[in-house]
Amino acid sequence: MEEDEEEEEEGEDFVENWSNQMDLENQNEKKRLDEGLTSSKASSLKESIRLAHNDLGDYYYNVGNLKEAFQCYAKSREYGTSVKHTLAMCVNSIRVALELNSMAQVLLYANKGLAILKNVDQMAAAGENEKKMAQRPSIIQQAGGGIEGLGVGAGENKEEQNLTRAKFTCAAALAHLHFGKYAEAAKHFTSLKTEIGNSYAEVISQQDVAVYGGLCALATFDRVQLKKRVVHENVTFRDMLGTATEMRDIVEDFWNSRYPQCLSKLNQIKKELLLDIHVGKHVKKLFSLIRQKALIQYTKPFSALSLTTMASAFNCDSVENLEKEIADLITADKIRARIDSRGEKILRAKEFNKRTETFEHVQRTAEMFVENAREALLRSSLNRLDLAL
Repeated sequence: MEEDEEEEEEGEDFVENWSNQMDLENQNEKKRLDEGLTSSKASSLKESIRLAHNDLGDYYYNVGNLKEAFQCYAKSREYGTSVKHTLAMCVNSIRVALELNSMAQVLLYANKGLAILKNVDQMAAAGENEKKMAQRPSIIQQAGGGIEGLGVGAGENKEEQNLTRAKFTCAAALAHLHFGKYAEAAKHFTSLKTEIGNSYAEVISQQDVAVYGGLCALATFDRVQLKKRVVHENVTFRDMLGTATEMRDIVEDFWNSRYPQCLSKLNQIKKELLLDIHVGKHVKKLFSLIRQKALIQYTKPFSALSLTTMASAFNCDSVENLEKEIADLITADKIRARIDSRGEKILRAKEFNKRTETFEHVQRTAEMFVENAREALLRSSLNRLDLAL
């Protein structure tokens, strides 16, 4: 017993000494960085001040003072002298805002970074057009002259820009996911033009992108969007799905109308997803939306469908529970049908008079034409009398 007590005391002493040593080292580092910032401000060199603020931000981030770190990174913006500096500030601010769970700030800086990169692309495209115009041979040059002194320059750091854009896109997608805007999150996740690999591992992995994007896409996309953004035409996202084989199989089952298998595989990964830091609190809602879409698409081809057969296909506990689900979807006008509860329960699609629908469409078009004509005549009269703004 005495030996155990001595070992415990030695362990406590070691921890206390280590803690005191780390506190002293942190204080010395903080003092050094503060002196560096003061010296940089005295020299009035913008780049030096920016680096000093970034160093302080890194220090506060490493010691866990996230609010101070965020403020330091934000202050570095005032001393940035290039687009690259602004983008670096956005990346650092997003990293800290994510840990602070300040998703509004994440979305703000992600959109800011994407807007900057869009402007860069537009300027690069304009520069390319000007270069092409300058390289177009004149009559004299066609006779034997040439163009010299034109540097290439275009496309430099293009890979780095694409990777930075992917980081901002992922951050914006996470913010939309946090706010429950699953359609926007799906659009962002599936719009990536390059694979992020392990380059953004401190925020999100490539496998996470595949899982989050796949779930949000299944919950919100129609079949046309699924084909274009997930299944066939989007090579980048399809390759990323290869890193998450379970989600790839789920997407393929849903696309091929194997809904029972799709829902069964979703239930197999449900426990793991509930522990996820980003998607955990949205799992029940996303699963419910995916199930609703599966039920809706399953019923579309049929004019009459037995609920007993459907309950068996979807592994439902009882026909009554499925009937309630279908009734809720009919009430929400997501399934245009009615339930015949007499005898064997049958779901019958509503029959619509195509002739009546056509006449209604023609009438709406005619009313719109008359309204547009009146607006045009009014605008013409105002212009003739010089009353138009």
